[in-house]
Amino acid sequence: RSVTVSNTPNLVNPFYPGADPFPFTPDPANATFLPGANIFSLQPGYHNIPSVQEFSLGVQQQYGTRWSSQLTYVANVSRHLNITRDEDGPIYRPNCTNATCNSTAQKNARRPFNLQYPANPLTYAAISEVLPSSNASYHSLQAVLTRHFDRRFSLSASYVWSKAMAYGATVDNYNIRSSYGPSGDDMPQKFTVSYIYALPSINHFGFLGKEVLGGWQVNGITTLRSGQPFNVTSGTDTNFDGTNNDRPNQIGNPLLPKGRSRAAMVAQYITIAAFAPLPAGTATGEGNTHFDSIYSPNSFNTDLSAFKTFPLFERVNAQFRAEAFNAFNNVTFYGPSAVLSSPANFGRISSSSGGRVLQFALRLSF
Repeated sequence: RSVTVSNTPNLVNPFYPGADPFPFTPDPANATFLPGANIFSLQPGYHNIPSVQEFSLGVQQQYGTRWSSQLTYVANVSRHLNITRDEDGPIYRPNCTNATCNSTAQKNARRPFNLQYPANPLTYAAISEVLPSSNASYHSLQAVLTRHFDRRFSLSASYVWSKAMAYGATVDNYNIRSSYGPSGDDMPQKFTVSYIYALPSINHFGFLGKEVLGGWQVNGITTLRSGQPFNVTSGTDTNFDGTNNDRPNQIGNPLLPKGRSRAAMVAQYITIAAFAPLPAGTATGEGNTHFDSIYSPNSFNTDLSAFKTFPLFERVNAQFRAEAFNAFNNVTFYGPSAVLSSPANFGRISSSSGGRVLQFALRLSF
């Protein structure tokens, strides 16, 4: 267990004016705790060692002197990672209402330890228990096509089809599996192409052709990718355990028709009509909406750069660089507000990535 003491008058006996409870010998048949103590525990028999395994299998092929391809299965799995739940979480009852189960005292009255030891002078609240039960996985198929640099040009294109799964915030302390789903960084599809082109020297147009127009190297990276998952929550404590991250019932398709204008998509990316609050008296107090079940809009981005080196004197060169991040000023939208208890903002996108950024640099080397 861990004990936190605030406003202690001295470090000789941090518990003054009370007695120092240590050394402490636990009695499983008669557990006692200091009033106000924060209780932290490990699962009985905790012995699983967290592990991460990575593996891949790939095939490569060369086509002549310029082209090559690669097809690879890449994956990793994590097992027995630590996850924390409330071991003494309030037990849900189908007859619970805001009037009978929502106050702190009413929640504590439904905690197992208080139900088991009703004559105990202490009132137990949350007891944080660490379980080696959090698993995660990533599986992907990755394809790469490369044109090696030749005659001033090179190209590399890659496509990744993947799935990442993990545990999210605990909704039900007695069913942590209900919060297992796509990881927050899951990106089902991603296509990336990078390219380099070295402009030839221009011997025409005098100084303009030789020093201004020719000899540049242009680089670029273009990425098209899927959106990332977000969680729809009820915004209310439907299972009366003290947290408001519960999920509602899904009663329809939340996705709106494609082909709408950007303004319409931002104003309403998903429809609130596809979700409904839990009716009173449900068996578990949990909605049927899956964790991280909807994805934000797809994105498109291009970064470009160009640089050229100018010889000034013997062993003295100046390099000029121009870079454009998000060169075409495309907008990458993040997930919308998805809290059912806030209908005015539900489905509305209010955040996005930054716009175009231009950067110039001059480097002198000698």
